[in-house]
Amino acid sequence: MSEIALPTFTEIMEKKIGSMLQEVAELLKNNPRGAVIKLTRAIALQPNNAELFRQRAEAYEALSDYYPAILNFRKALLLRPGNKDTLTFKLAQVCCAYGEHLCEEKQHLQALEMFKMALEYQPHNGEYALKRIMCLSVLKRYDECIEMIKKQLEEEGTSSGLYTSRSVLHMMFGNNTQAFYDACRALELDPSNFEASHLKDELKAKAESFKNQAIAHALVGERAEAIKSITSAIESNPQGVDYHIFRGSLYRKTGQYDKAVDDLLLAMDICEHKLECSVYNMASRQLILTYNDFAIECFSKQHYDEAVTLLNKAIKSEKMEKGLYINRGGMCTRI
Repeated sequence: MSEIALPTFTEIMEKKIGSMLQEVAELLKNNPRGAVIKLTRAIALQPNNAELFRQRAEAYEALSDYYPAILNFRKALLLRPGNKDTLTFKLAQVCCAYGEHLCEEKQHLQALEMFKMALEYQPHNGEYALKRIMCLSVLKRYDECIEMIKKQLEEEGTSSGLYTSRSVLHMMFGNNTQAFYDACRALELDPSNFEASHLKDELKAKAESFKNQAIAHALVGERAEAIKSITSAIESNPQGVDYHIFRGSLYRKTGQYDKAVDDLLLAMDICEHKLECSVYNMASRQLILTYNDFAIECFSKQHYDEAVTLLNKAIKSEKMEKGLYINRGGMCTRI
C-alpha cells in the first residue's frame, strides 16, 4: 500500500485561514464586530499576513472605529508595500472620516492632525485640503489658512471652493476688497456656487449701506466723513462705478484733484469708455469739472502752464463747453 501524504503545517494553516476568511466575508456584511474577533484569531495564527490586517481595518472602519482602522491599514502597508497605491488611498479616506467625526465632537485640534495625515497619503486631494483649511479657520489660525489656500491655488488654480474659502477668511479680516474679488473668481469658475453668490451679495449690500451713510454726511456738509464712508463702500464693492464717481466729486469739492482724477478715470475704465453709457457720461462730466477747477487753482498759484494744460485736457474731452474756452482765453491773456 502506498503511503498517504499528510498535509504540512503550512498547508493546514492556509486551509484554516481560508475557511476563516470565508466566514469573515459574511460577517463583514452584517456583523463587523464578529469579523474583527475572527480576524484577530487569524492574525494570531499568521501575524505577517497583510490581507488579514487589511480586512480587519475594513471591519473597524465599518464600525466607525477609525483609529484601529488606521493602525491596521498601516500594518498592511508595512507588510505589503507593493500594494501602496490602494492602501494609501484607503488610509487617506479613513483619516478624513476620522477627522470629520472629530469635528462633529468639537475636537478640532485632533481633527486637524487627521486631515493633515490624509493629505500626507493623498497630497493632491483638494477635498482633504479644503477640510483642513476649514479646520484651521475654526481654530482661528487664519494666517495658516491663507497660506495653505495660496499653496493649493498655485497647485490647482481652478478651485471655486478654495476661492470661496479665502473670500470668507478675507471678510473675517475685514479685507472686503479681496473678499469681493475672490467671490467673483469663485463664481467665474462655478456660476452655481451658492455660497460665493451669497458672499458677493452680502458685500454689495454692505457697500450700499456705506454709500447711504456717505450721502447723509455729504448733505450736511461733512465731506471728510462722506469720503470715509464712500471709501468703505468701494472697498466692499470695487466694481461700483457710481461709488467712484461720487468719491471723485467729493475729492474735487475738497480740492484733492489728483485723487478725483484717478477715481473718475477708473470709473470710465470700468464702463469700458462706452459713450452710450449714461454712467460713463456722468464720470466724463465730473472729470471735465475737475480739470477746470484744478486749472483755476493752478492759475491762482501762478502755475500758468499747468493751468492751460489742464484746460486743454478738459476741452479735449468736451469740445462744446464754451466756459472752458473762456477760461483758457482769460488765462492766456494774463500770462
